[in-house]
Amino acid sequence: REGAAARAIDALSERYADQRLDEQDGLRIDLPGRWLHVRASNTEPILRLIAEAKDEAAARELVAEAREAVGMGCGVG
Repeated sequence: REGAAARAIDALSERYADQRLDEQDGLRIDLPGRWLHVRASNTEPILRLIAEAKDEAAARELVAEAREAVGMGCGVG
């Protein structure tokens, strides 16, 4: 893999290596009670982080953890 998106996905794969990972379309990380999908956009120069959890706060926390792991800062918006 090459580029910033690939480095981010590699970093998250290492960070969450003990969880179930699916690399079919970017990276999906399945954690107990929540999941995170990370992939580069095909139409914009951005990395999408999509999370689902029991509530909004838990989803935002998961995105913040992922952003920190890949060096994107911890602001979530």
